[in-house]
Amino acid sequence: MLIAEISGNHLGQKFLLFEHTTQAAFAGAHAVKIQTFFAEDLTEEFQDQYERIKKQEISWEEQREFVEFCKKLKVIP
Repeated sequence: MLIAEISGNHLGQKFLLFEHTTQAAFAGAHAVKIQTFFAEDLTEEFQDQYERIKKQEISWEEQREFVEFCKKLKVIP
C-alpha cells in the first residue's frame, strides 16, 4: 500500500489540498494522509508557533470535502 503524506503542505488552502490529493492519486497512491489540528488546541509549549499553525488549518467542512474528494478519486483518506 502506498500512502501519500500531504501533512500541512496544503498551507490551509483547499485548492492546494485537492491538487496534492489529485497528484497523489494519479501517481498511484492508495491512500492520502493529512494532519488535522486547530491552533486553539495547542499546548503552551507551542503557542509561539500559533500564527504559523493557524495558517495551515482546514475547517471541519473542508475535511469532510476532502474525504468525499478522496472517495471520488478512489483513494483512502
